[in-house]
Amino acid sequence: LAFIAASVAIAVFNFVFFAPKKGIAASIAADTRGGPIMTLAFLLLVLLPLGIGVLPLFGFYDTATELQSRLFQSGVVLILSAISVSVLMRLNYVALRRFAFRQTVVRRAEIEAIRSSAIGAQASGEAVPTSRSSDEVDSVKINDQTRSILSGLAGLGFLIGLWAIWSPLLPALGIANDIVLWQRSHIANGIEVSSDVTLWNLTLSVMFLGGGILAARNIRGILEIGIFERMSLDAGERYAAVTILGYVIVALGLGLSFAQLGIDWSKLQWIVAALGVGLGFGLQEIVANFISGLIILFERPVRVGDTVTIGALSGTVSNIKIRATTITDFDNRDVLIPNKSLITENVTNWTLTDSVTRLTLYVGVAYGSSISHVRSLLIDVIEAHQDV
Repeated sequence: LAFIAASVAIAVFNFVFFAPKKGIAASIAADTRGGPIMTLAFLLLVLLPLGIGVLPLFGFYDTATELQSRLFQSGVVLILSAISVSVLMRLNYVALRRFAFRQTVVRRAEIEAIRSSAIGAQASGEAVPTSRSSDEVDSVKINDQTRSILSGLAGLGFLIGLWAIWSPLLPALGIANDIVLWQRSHIANGIEVSSDVTLWNLTLSVMFLGGGILAARNIRGILEIGIFERMSLDAGERYAAVTILGYVIVALGLGLSFAQLGIDWSKLQWIVAALGVGLGFGLQEIVANFISGLIILFERPVRVGDTVTIGALSGTVSNIKIRATTITDFDNRDVLIPNKSLITENVTNWTLTDSVTRLTLYVGVAYGSSISHVRSLLIDVIEAHQDV
């Protein structure tokens, strides 16, 4: 009777708390619209405790207690996961607001400094021009990346909690460990030992690889708010750090994925050696571009946001990838330059140490013209132009 009463109490609590229109959860998530899935979930949350509570009347008391206990634990894990992700989202929102505020303060200080230098400049010239800042960060994109990582971590923690709760009760959940795909062998204490690679190992391998790729694509949001905000790094240094860390995360996920499949370095080294010889002959340009890209990211002779000239091409570096660097020319066209060209050819970086650059303009006039009159005409034109 106590168990039945507790089951009814749980059902009533779920009804009051998760009611689609007037429940407590609905008032908390006021901006979330309910749909058929939410309605079905609400019915399950109310009817499952009642259904389990009725089982003792038919003699299934032990089964009912096990199911109700684990269902209650699942609800606790769900609530803890929701609270955790809400707290993390709130912390992310506050940190993002502070980050945007500091960016605004720095931007206003730069504008004020440029305005003061323009007012104090001599009329004869040498005024400091307004330099285009490349340190601004897209706060909306960072917020989306951070929310994706936090939501993924919360979802992963929730699934792990459900697995820990229900796997002892439902042996069918462990069937993936019983499906053997192939055998793997390794040396332990000088003895060759064989082990099975199951469907569960394959699933973990795919999860490690996919998780590494997703983390590498969205890690910038966490770094910008949590680490870069407290360090004095320019846009090029931040980009290089994010790119290199992304490569490390992908390599780590790839290593963990191979480990689940029983592929360790002792078995890969001969394949890598053979591939190295093949790449040296057939794909040496791609390998050269990859190594050159790593040199660019570490040495940083060219950074994202720099204005460069390579041969007859001039433009702004907009992206640095594994194989090529994207340069946006002054006609707003994206040109892909192999990374090897940035290392082996002559590159003029206009903004490596200072974004202020002087342009020398040559004006030709006919022989015998009055030089003083030409000069006065040019100065009159310059002084009459509102942007000079």
